[in-house]
Amino acid sequence: MEVLQEVAQKLENIAQGRTKIVVTATDVTKEDDVKILWVKAKEELGRIDVLINDAGSLTQAMEVNVKGVYLNVHHFLAQFPEPHGTITTTSTGSISDTYPNFSSYTPSKLAQTRFMEFLHSEQPQIRTFSVFPGLVATDMLPRKYWDFALDDPMLTVGLTLFLSTPRAEWMRGGMVSVNWNYEEMEEHKEEILDKGLIKLAFCNAKFRKGGHPWETQKSG
Repeated sequence: MEVLQEVAQKLENIAQGRTKIVVTATDVTKEDDVKILWVKAKEELGRIDVLINDAGSLTQAMEVNVKGVYLNVHHFLAQFPEPHGTITTTSTGSISDTYPNFSSYTPSKLAQTRFMEFLHSEQPQIRTFSVFPGLVATDMLPRKYWDFALDDPMLTVGLTLFLSTPRAEWMRGGMVSVNWNYEEMEEHKEEILDKGLIKLAFCNAKFRKGGHPWETQKSG
């Protein structure tokens, strides 16, 4: 709770009274905790229009990154007779490959990112995004990677604010990174959408009648 209070104080210094800040310690893997969080948030702030899922744990990856996100999304949607708003979830670029010692964390983030795509499909009126925050020197990042952790956490703050605006509408349901040039992406919007460049890929083989179209011919 002490860390949360420190963050809240920094936010209050930035906001200078223009924004109300509410702090509560929550274990997102426990439904009762999440219920209390949402009751307090709605009592203090009213309706919540933007949800940002960004909880982490080294030892409870699946519980936090999948169940925790699910519980918060459930309570976010339950606010509305007809759900609407923006849900942004912090993912990771490591879901693009396999890395030693990440066999708990990365698969949980992969499942989380796919869940966000399902949410986009099942609740098309909700704006959903998965955000890659870059490499940030946090307590969760092994020290051996800190020399490479050059990304500022404020990049994620700025990007999540941008995603809540109409300008990001065309990217809804997709994965986005703090390191990308969004003005350049807008110039190639049609190609990005046509080729699904910000969506998860499955298998490089083609599943269709007649099987995969081999480029090499069988010898003999």
